[in-house]
Amino acid sequence: MEKRFALVTGASGGIGRAIALKLAEDHYSLYLHYNQNKKSITELMNELERFDIEVIPIQADLGKPDGYKQIAAQIFSLHAVVLNSGNSFYGLMSDTNDQIVQQMTQLHVASPFSVNT
Repeated sequence: MEKRFALVTGASGGIGRAIALKLAEDHYSLYLHYNQNKKSITELMNELERFDIEVIPIQADLGKPDGYKQIAAQIFSLHAVVLNSGNSFYGLMSDTNDQIVQQMTQLHVASPFSVNT
């Protein structure tokens, strides 16, 4: 049987972990994207050892315009993409500066679009 690979963005969080475990149960090999929480990805990779799958961690900041390129450069085969990455900003709109707006737009709109193209 041909290996099937899935990319899970935001795999270091609780929802990403649950998605990765479900995909592993379904025999997908995984690309596990994270931005800063390497410890969580390492723990998840240890948990995934019980499955007979390939697991590849990918660090990339999808809040930056070229962040998706770090992911694309490490993928050699892909059958599914789960867009789960995200970040929250708490505050009033009047407290939100242009840099925050650009980063949130990049992370939640532009990077997911670029990852899928």
